[in-house]
Amino acid sequence: MSDDDTRTTLDDGVCDVEQKTVYHYSRERRLASAPESVRNAYEKGYTPNKGFIRGLTANAGLKSVFFSIIILSVAVVGLTLFRDSPGSASAGGYDFRLKAFLYEESVYVTLSCAPAANATKAAPSAAAIAGEAVPVTAVITALDRAGNVLETRELTDALRGSELQLRAKLPDFEVSSVKAEVKIENTDVTISSSVDRK
Repeated sequence: MSDDDTRTTLDDGVCDVEQKTVYHYSRERRLASAPESVRNAYEKGYTPNKGFIRGLTANAGLKSVFFSIIILSVAVVGLTLFRDSPGSASAGGYDFRLKAFLYEESVYVTLSCAPAANATKAAPSAAAIAGEAVPVTAVITALDRAGNVLETRELTDALRGSELQLRAKLPDFEVSSVKAEVKIENTDVTISSSVDRK
């Protein structure tokens, strides 16, 4: 068998290949028809993007990830600033906040009541605006993990200034959360908060 004559052996017999396939590669011809960015990359070598933002938006995939991160960050900040935190509520032109924490063998509960600071909420009554006493009644209920009532206290006072704080001390029988049912003027509000055991 000569070098010019090439034979390939197959399972079913012998096949003659009359010509060899030859590939010619010319980098210069290929670069001449390549896009400008490819030619620049070959001639100048690797050039990193200058700047932090340009690096994050270098291609379409990175741009979409970058803008997704921005949108999620704005959503998290917006939810943090504009939603009511746990243990707080607003109704009837008043803001209510309930906190409970464990200290030694007792659970200390504080209920804060103040006229609403936000102008879009319902306005407080004329008595509250004039500085007159507005009666506030709150029923504080201590609950265990299963939701069973462990202790109940009723607190009454009057809102005379910018804020009223009602406080109660409850024995700790594995109190998991507290609930406050507040009545002020014609408004009834129920707030709950978990007990901080740290």
